[in-house]
Amino acid sequence: MATSTTTTTTRSALGGRGPAILAGGWILCGLGVILVALRLWAARQKAGKLRWDFFWITLAITWCIASHACFTVSLNYGLGNHVKNLRYSEIFNALHWVWISLFVGIVGGVFSKFAIIALLLEVQSPNAKKRRMMLWMIGAILALTGLTQILLSWLKCEPVAKLWNPTLAGTCPGALRAANFSYFQGAVNAATDIFLSLYPITIVWNLQTTIKVKIGFCALMAAGAIPSLAVIIRTLQLKNLSRSKDVTWDFGPFMIWASAELWTVIIIGSIPPLRPLFLRLFSKVSSQVATSKGTGARTDLGGQTGFTMSKINKSALEKKGGISTHTEHVLDLESDGSTENVLANDHLARGITVTHDIDVKNTLGRPSDVSDDIERA
Repeated sequence: MATSTTTTTTRSALGGRGPAILAGGWILCGLGVILVALRLWAARQKAGKLRWDFFWITLAITWCIASHACFTVSLNYGLGNHVKNLRYSEIFNALHWVWISLFVGIVGGVFSKFAIIALLLEVQSPNAKKRRMMLWMIGAILALTGLTQILLSWLKCEPVAKLWNPTLAGTCPGALRAANFSYFQGAVNAATDIFLSLYPITIVWNLQTTIKVKIGFCALMAAGAIPSLAVIIRTLQLKNLSRSKDVTWDFGPFMIWASAELWTVIIIGSIPPLRPLFLRLFSKVSSQVATSKGTGARTDLGGQTGFTMSKINKSALEKKGGISTHTEHVLDLESDGSTENVLANDHLARGITVTHDIDVKNTLGRPSDVSDDIERA
């Protein structure tokens, strides 16, 4: 008697553009996580207080990882594949998870911009109140536009589930309003990316340091304009997406650029704070190679760049008059990754040192004389 055996194969909805998007997305995600981990390790805690830019970048990377995890689920349900190759349940699940990924990603993107703004606030002179207020306003605008975009998109359909399942009974009266605001939100993101990347030039260019250091640092920060290209291309994809007849396939290019925008902000925004660490690691390797060759040569790249911000020791000023400063290091790192007192090691210091000295007179009725001394170490 003959026996028949039945074999079942597990069907995967992942296909079309999906595998390439999945691989590229996780490469960007992995690079972003590594750089942020290095950034947090290098900074650690200073004087019992973690700087605000590290606080925001930690929140940003957490939300971005969550967004990318949801995006991965969507890809496995068939996003990036043709609708004709998918079941209805797979189409609806793919759209459901990609919308969640977008909403979570908007929050992560805002936090990553907050990290850049916080870093600029550390570098900016505390006496430049108007400029500091402008940075705060940019952060508020980013938060407001991001939150508005989430609310308009999430609530554009009645019921909400019709957003990812168009077969449900109901209407989407807010679809046009949400789509139009998406263009505005994209324009705001692109403009702020460019502004925040060029803003450090106004701080660094007038400092007393070499042209080489000025150009190098400005070029490093200006690379932050690259995410604006992803924003522009992603925004231009909205028109094709709104009239798509193959939504899971056409959502692919949009999400490629949305993901690129999200991760390039984190990656490029982490490079300037990590540059001194990379220089010191390179210095160690060069020194070890030179020592092994018996040359006794020493490379002093580790102290070539970095900002040293001096802040006021308030407790000391309350007890006695005179000038008291407390050094706050923003972009300069020790050889082990922690911060160092550059002024205490003049023979190693290079690059840009910004010192704010406040002369406080303990005489009744006399105002304090505030002066900013910018010097080259």
